[in-house]
Amino acid sequence: DAMCGKWETAMLHKWASKGKLVLSFHFYPGFATQVELPEMIKLAHKEAAKFGQVPVFLSEFWFSTPEEMAAAMAQAADLDVDAVTYWHYVDQIYTGNPGWYKYPQEIVDLGEPIGPNGEVNKASWELFHQTVLDGTFIGGDIDGAEGGQSGVLNLIPATAAASEQPKQKHHPNIVR
Repeated sequence: DAMCGKWETAMLHKWASKGKLVLSFHFYPGFATQVELPEMIKLAHKEAAKFGQVPVFLSEFWFSTPEEMAAAMAQAADLDVDAVTYWHYVDQIYTGNPGWYKYPQEIVDLGEPIGPNGEVNKASWELFHQTVLDGTFIGGDIDGAEGGQSGVLNLIPATAAASEQPKQKHHPNIVR
């Protein structure tokens, strides 16, 4: 409630009473989250209870392996999270990388237009810039576009107990 004024809080309660409110939360270990997933889920349920037990939605999260992503989804379901989105799916066969972007071979040959520490590969950037101008680009590795995985949904166990629990690691975009 500290994040909202009286009017906003009243409106959220009104929406919740009509079944029109969902509490969405993210889980990015070590970056935006300093607790384990079960504790984060407990905190989300606590916040949802302020509005009369609205549904809880794990809308974004990340682990470094497909197995850990699948285990986290099962764990969330076992801990009464009402919905989970696996939004890091990437068809790596199509893109050729673990991200939602695909570069023409000329760019691949020159290297990433922007390196992991923000350095600009000028030759590669010029080619990428041309694809943006002519409308042929398919995304770019900018602001967290990598870190995706394929095949995660096939790995979800029936229960979290049937899998190894996810380990807290840092997203590849996190610079310390």
